[in-house]
Amino acid sequence: FSHPACHEKLRRSAPYRRAIVLSLRRADMVTVPSESAAGEVMHYVPEVPRARLRVVPPGIGEEFRPAIRTEVDRVRARLGLDRPYLLYLGTIEPRKNLVRLVEAFSALAAGGQIDEDLVLAGKLGWGYEPVLEAIRRSGCGSRIRRLGYVDRADLPALLSGARLFVYPSLAEGFGFPPLEAMACGVPTIAARSTSLAENLEGAAELVPADDGAALAAAILKLLRDPGVRSALRERGRERAARFRWQRTAELT
Repeated sequence: FSHPACHEKLRRSAPYRRAIVLSLRRADMVTVPSESAAGEVMHYVPEVPRARLRVVPPGIGEEFRPAIRTEVDRVRARLGLDRPYLLYLGTIEPRKNLVRLVEAFSALAAGGQIDEDLVLAGKLGWGYEPVLEAIRRSGCGSRIRRLGYVDRADLPALLSGARLFVYPSLAEGFGFPPLEAMACGVPTIAARSTSLAENLEGAAELVPADDGAALAAAILKLLRDPGVRSALRERGRERAARFRWQRTAELT
């Protein structure tokens, strides 16, 4: 509804949208993962009263915590990550705004401003061709690593080994990956959009989703300032600790 260009043809079709609207109208109660999502329901289906909406945030698994160095080294060796890296985790699809991330990283790398690689972890979804094309034309494709799907058991170590976690998504109903990264003690940069702003404000570095220069500046700022990284690491873990499945169950 809000970003039709970011979805495959079926999900932006009139029959699919009508089915969603009908479900929302008929439901006795609708749970949503964030206040942002509640606001969007009321905007696009205004006949659904706020009294029938309940915000029930999901939880972050207890396995997401800073991994020990030996485990980080083991996973990095197996994945071939022998250089310091910035990390994105999630499906490769238009909504994740990865062309802008590749371009921001490439500008910094080509200018010799950063030594880290960029690692994109996650399966190819749909509409990923522009991302692959951006990597090809970046001039630093050898420093942009695509890992594909990563086993969930390896995620805490993969996250813990990153210098920064970067998540410039245009829109999220909740947004698990940045909170999982923060739970692992990783300084995080995200777009100031939808639920990301709601969940991360004050505990992550937020930038406008459509501003590549601001994204590049945020990456450079965090890499160059250990004090900022340390503060975000601490605040991030505190924020992620608020999102636990026990609370989700209680609210449900």
